[in-house]
Amino acid sequence: MDYRNGYLWSQCVPTKWFIWLCSHIGLAWDLKRIPKNEIQKGQFQQVERKMDFQQQGISWGTPSDELPVLDFLRFVEMVQEGHSLILMDGIAHDVSLFMDQHPGGANYLRNYIGKNGTKAFHGGWNPCSFERGH
Repeated sequence: MDYRNGYLWSQCVPTKWFIWLCSHIGLAWDLKRIPKNEIQKGQFQQVERKMDFQQQGISWGTPSDELPVLDFLRFVEMVQEGHSLILMDGIAHDVSLFMDQHPGGANYLRNYIGKNGTKAFHGGWNPCSFERGH
């Protein structure tokens, strides 16, 4: 659909330059060019494929459909028993082993034990940043 094999002017594709030269001396006409949006879609798809390939080598932990089901009453009971559970995206996470390594500090996590921390986890308001004067 496009007379150019390389769409950037800097890409050294002799046939592109030959056809372009022919069009300027009247030996070729009605040259077709792919719309820029179509080129961008193709570039995006290539990046997406590369990232999909890279993603295959990353461990994302146990898939959520394989996790044990915990109803809310059991969640509350476990918190009352001393478990350090925080809800994020509908999944209860035991953060006891992660407390001291959390970038916001252990106190920040303790504020969310037994609560839904989804909004804070995904970039919601962070009260710690104000306490430290940031």
